[in-house]
Amino acid sequence: SSFDVIELLSTPRINPAVALTDKYIVVVGGEDAVGEAIGDAEVFDAFTLEPVATIPLLVSRKDTTAHALGNGQVLIAGGRDEAGLPTEILSLFTPDESP
Repeated sequence: SSFDVIELLSTPRINPAVALTDKYIVVVGGEDAVGEAIGDAEVFDAFTLEPVATIPLLVSRKDTTAHALGNGQVLIAGGRDEAGLPTEILSLFTPDESP
């Protein structure tokens, strides 16, 4: 057993939420080195592990959750915003044919 570096995130992240769909790995939010909430999601191809897109979130999030739905979408819920306050915004990531 071993771990290999497969790709580097474009933004270093502490505790991002991660969801795996049938086509994509979606890495959502998290916090940066100084504890600030990160305002984007990085999308990777689930087969090649290559980066596909970086997509801005509706609100920066840390301590959030991401859940793959059976239809290829990812539901992003909860967490704390850039002020450290709980967020009430639910977000839905819907991939294009090629994001």
